[in-house]
This record gives sequence, structure tokens and C-alpha cells, in this order.
Amino acid sequence: MVKETAANGWICLPDDPYARQEVVSPAEPAARVPRQLPGATPHFAGRSGELARLSEMLHHDSHAVVISAVDGTAGIGKTSLAVQWAHQVADRFPDGQLYLNLRGYDPTGQAVGPAEAARSFLDALGVAPERVPPDVAAQIDLYRTITARRRMLIVLDNANSAEHVRPLLPAGAGCMALITSRRRLTDLVAAGARPLTLDLLTEAEAHQLLVRRLGVVVREAPRQGGAAVPADGAAPRPRHRRPEAVPAGRLPGSPAAPPSARARRPVPAISRPVPSGSSPGWGRRTERAR
Repeated sequence: MVKETAANGWICLPDDPYARQEVVSPAEPAARVPRQLPGATPHFAGRSGELARLSEMLHHDSHAVVISAVDGTAGIGKTSLAVQWAHQVADRFPDGQLYLNLRGYDPTGQAVGPAEAARSFLDALGVAPERVPPDVAAQIDLYRTITARRRMLIVLDNANSAEHVRPLLPAGAGCMALITSRRRLTDLVAAGARPLTLDLLTEAEAHQLLVRRLGVVVREAPRQGGAAVPADGAAPRPRHRRPEAVPAGRLPGSPAAPPSARARRPVPAISRPVPSGSSPGWGRRTERAR
């Protein structure tokens, strides 16, 4: 038994105007790993307890977004602590570390706003300019979308309020945001952020800082004011020497002194009372001793 079949087919000729074109999807840009942390303080000393607390926060909430807010007065060392700790745990965030000084207390009053901050982070993450949406809210959404798929550390330095940093908080469970501010960000703390308030260095930490910064060993002498001694143990040189009683025959410039000593005759300073209404430098004049 023979069965006849028919089949239809298409033959693609070289000049066929309807030739099938293969659709190639554009390749996704390679993920950039930002390393924006500033250099650590060369002579960082102390703060071992605060560093340990930050590490405990990271270990305790390893499967959630960790937000730590470090507060303290100006110059207390918030940025140094944050950068020092960030370098210590950088390997825990293989997708990179972002850092931004928000200039919340800049004397000019020009703090970094959410639009500028979001654009800066998108550039650091390798987002092409043509892919950055024009709307600020859309930029923040894109930033959160990217960080949600990564394990990153975001250091937001010198914030002036909770609203200043809230749009920049990451959404990924593997991310951590470390914030520094002169004031306690109570709104963030109420939302789950872990506060850390810095106080002055202890006496031992201050001693350690002086040793690392000055390269000297500071001997404890509370009744004598304390003396800074070089690390090799040599005695320090006095800054000023008090005048000693010298016999008249050995006084430079006296008739009994040798000619070489007369040439080195000093010019002693004579203090005079400052008359009323005179210039402040009047009483500082010097005269030759007669």
C-alpha cells in the first residue's frame, strides 16, 4: 500500500526581502565591583570595644540588612572608626564597598542630596549614563534594585538627619549600611538601626595614640607633668635653659673677658611698663645693656 503525502517548504533565496533575521539580545554590562573606601588612618589607636561591637552587629544579623548609626561630637573620630572597621571587614562584602561624604555639617551648608548621591552610586556600580532614568525616585529604585542582588557595604559619612540617608539605605539582605552623624538618628534607631555613641578616648588609648603618632614613649610622671622620651630611651632636650650666675671676669663683653668672648656679647632684653595709649608692641623693645 502506497500513501501519497505532500509537504510544503520555504526556500530562502539570497535576495529574499523577508529573510529571517536572528534577534540578538544585548549583552548585560559586566558587574563593576566598587572599592571606594578612603585610606585608613595611619596612626589609628584604641576603640577596640567599638570595633568589636560593630563586628557583633554584622555577625548577629548576617541574613538581614544591617544598619549601624555611629554618633558623637565633632572631631571625636567617627569617620576614622568607620573607615578602620570597613577595611577590616571588606572581604565580607565581595561585591564592593561604597563610600560617600554627605557633608551634612559643611560650613557652606551645601549637603549632598539624594539625587547627587544616587547618581554617584550608580556611576560607581557601572550603570551606563543612557540607562540612568531622569527621575530621582527612579534612580533610587534602580540603585536599590542593583544592591538587592549583591553583598555590599555602604558607608554614609557625615549625615545630618535620618531623612538625609533614608533614600540611600540598601534593600539586599547581604548588605550593610554604616552611618556617621554628629547627632543620634533616633528615627533610624526606632526603625531597627543599631546605635553606637562614641566618647572620648580612655587614658590608655590616648597614650597609645601619642606613641603611634609621635614615635615616642610617654613615661608616666603625673607629679612632674609627664615627659615625652624618644623611643631609644635618651633623655629629652630642654627647650629653654635658665640663665646661670657667671663671674664678672667670665661674662662675655666685660673688660676681664677674653676678646673672643667680647665679640659674642649678648643683647639682654629689658622689660619696660607699657604706657597707657601706646601700641601693644612698645614694651617689647630691647636695648643694649649699659
